[in-house]
Amino acid sequence: MFAQAFATVNIAVVTVVILRNRIWGSAPMLRRSLHHAINATEAERRRIRAELHDGVGAGLTSVRMKVDAARRLVDSRPERATEMLTLASGEIGLLVDDVRRMVEGMRPAVLDHLSVVDALSDRAQELSASGSLSIHLDTVDDLGIAPAAEAALYRIVNEALNNVVRHAGATRCAVRFSSTTDHLTVEIEDDGTGADPDEPDRYGVGLSSMATRANEVGGFVTAGPSSDRGFRVSVTLPRTERSASSGASNEESHQCPSR
Repeated sequence: MFAQAFATVNIAVVTVVILRNRIWGSAPMLRRSLHHAINATEAERRRIRAELHDGVGAGLTSVRMKVDAARRLVDSRPERATEMLTLASGEIGLLVDDVRRMVEGMRPAVLDHLSVVDALSDRAQELSASGSLSIHLDTVDDLGIAPAAEAALYRIVNEALNNVVRHAGATRCAVRFSSTTDHLTVEIEDDGTGADPDEPDRYGVGLSSMATRANEVGGFVTAGPSSDRGFRVSVTLPRTERSASSGASNEESHQCPSR
């Protein structure tokens, strides 16, 4: 009995040591992820504060001044009061649009109703509607990424597809999803004209924006020439522990043909 108890204690001690080593080994990665999350949260707070102060706040002040002016003029100059109220109503409409844009900036509204894959599939069909571009999606069963990463992925792929339409002169574009235990990778590859130094927006501001979105959720973006002499953008994002435990997922195929 004592021997069995001693063996049980030894197993427990070994288990604790293994867990401790795993925790210590993952500490740098955890610190980096926490650092990214804190910086991203603070940057988002500054952005929202600036938009509320400079946009919504200033707009509401203007509306209030017009309403106050209309109240003073309603008896003596009713026509002018009506004009002021009409202007105030128009500004309120613009403020509503601004608030909606801010909400959309936090999380794309389409993701409240559709999965990332379905939302991107719909977007690909829209972009293929002109008939000059065929977009093919190879997806996986379970993306396994956090909600913030889903929003980032949707915006990154959407921006990459927009760039293909605007700049590439491509006839075909492939969006390929693949996953490992720890990461999800999405490649957007076209058969267009490739890198053009006369079009810096495609590789400057747009690519920088994609990289920033990926970095904010612990991922990264790479870009360069594709195998078809076109252009390729690749985004890699961390998978969550729950979903990553299932390993890589089976692929599904979605075709968005040209019409």
